[in-house]
Amino acid sequence: MRALATALLLTACSGSSGTHGGGDSSAALPEGVYDLRPPTCLTSGKAPAYPTASHKAVFGAFDELTSATMTLAGSEAHYAFADADCKLTIARLVHQNENANFSLKLARTHTFEPDGCLLTLVQKGARFEVGRGYGDLFTDQKDFREEVPFDVAASDRTYTLTSDDREDLDRLWASYGCAPADRLVTIYNLRP
Repeated sequence: MRALATALLLTACSGSSGTHGGGDSSAALPEGVYDLRPPTCLTSGKAPAYPTASHKAVFGAFDELTSATMTLAGSEAHYAFADADCKLTIARLVHQNENANFSLKLARTHTFEPDGCLLTLVQKGARFEVGRGYGDLFTDQKDFREEVPFDVAASDRTYTLTSDDREDLDRLWASYGCAPADRLVTIYNLRP
């Protein structure tokens, strides 16, 4: 579970080469601020079944959020999840962002504002308040290998990210409650 939990938006294997920031016409995702939708399983179009609250937290599927965003600037991506009382910002590095392919590095740093605040997860009727001390999930990482690569399809200001079709990822998504041989889909809406 530790390897799984270290990835907010997903963990996996290395694949492509080099770091590529946004800012050119071949970028899969242009620089800017994106509103995020929670991930869904490709086969059902619904959220994964999430066997535990930790599985939900890995994907940033917190309850009671007022905003979930990603700010992309060059080779940096900052994910922010906020409710009325707490904001979690996760600073990431881009591994690849070109030719309809996007991936991040496993490395990340976590900041809770105000310090010590908690976000809410509701899982199977139980309520969890999670923060920096929630297991090893929000431990900063210095692993610069590639995380899960995504294929990117753009339509106007909406970017649909679909995980690569690979057997090792099928098992990963199944462990989160998707069907066997499934893919994960997430939607990023670029703000004007």
